[in-house]
Amino acid sequence: MTKNKFHMDYNRYTIDLLKSSFAAYTATGHKDDVALSDGITTISKAIDRAVIAGEDVSSLERLKSDLQYIRFQI
Repeated sequence: MTKNKFHMDYNRYTIDLLKSSFAAYTATGHKDDVALSDGITTISKAIDRAVIAGEDVSSLERLKSDLQYIRFQI
């Protein structure tokens, strides 16, 4: 994905989401499934935009997979 000032930093977004989810889990014993689902949706939309623009989506797909793992496997 090409970077310019209009592209969101999805790596940073995912890291921040994972950090907040981990903090919620350690504090309450429950992960924030709503926030994780919202994150998956956000990354999915970014994948759609990248596909339409003809950009590489492999890094976005890995980020989405990481969020899905946390959301559905843990």
